Amino acid sequence: MAWALLGCPHVRSLVPLTCAVLLLGGCEPQPLTRPFKEPPPAPTSEDSIHVGPLSGKIDGKEFIGKSARYYVDHRPGYEKIDVKIYGVGSKTPCGDLDEPKPPSVWLRRVGAAKVTAEKTTTTVAEGGKWEVHYQIQDSGYWIGNGDANALVVTEEVGPDLKLSGVLSACFRDTTGSCVAGEFAASFCRVSFDEPVRGTEAMERPKQVMPFAAPSASAAPAPSAGAAPAPSASAASAKEPRP
Repeated sequence: MAWALLGCPHVRSLVPLTCAVLLLGGCEPQPLTRPFKEPPPAPTSEDSIHVGPLSGKIDGKEFIGKSARYYVDHRPGYEKIDVKIYGVGSKTPCGDLDEPKPPSVWLRRVGAAKVTAEKTTTTVAEGGKWEVHYQIQDSGYWIGNGDANALVVTEEVGPDLKLSGVLSACFRDTTGSCVAGEFAASFCRVSFDEPVRGTEAMERPKQVMPFAAPSASAAPAPSAGAAPAPSASAASAKEPRP
């Protein structure tokens, strides 16, 4: 990466106090900012998108989608669907990724309604039904970009709960990042829907399904005698506030 100095020696020779202030503020080499490249318009049809896994270049580096998963958040005020396509695989559909902090392309749709078969367009200027982002690690920092011209084509979720689709997206960044291809995402629970550690031996948590908020179970009727102490399973099943 190219670097440009702020020119502290020249400032110091003219106004010593000013340079001292700059040094306190971090007279460090600063990255040169390159102009953004405006992305081309999104395609109007999926027929122009190649058959195969999502692939392309992100921040000038090759990207190939090797695993994908999606999450449905039913919390009031937070309802959304996130689809995450990773540049690494995983041994199980919802398990740990083969490498930590991999590059990813991810989609977000506000609302937890069931995904249907449809074709939508997202633009840098006006947005769209689906947000389209990428995320990468650079020198220990996460860098993301959500300015994209994209075509998102989704299929209706099948009995296997897979969410499949086709994506073509080009981003407004300094390298002209673009990806296109297919994805098939497995349904995974949001972290607060996961079973609490220790409950498995006492009771099996109810299965959490996408697109259907879990119903609250009826409370047991109070007994005639003293109120029983809460069981360990009931205490552990409480979810923390988001």
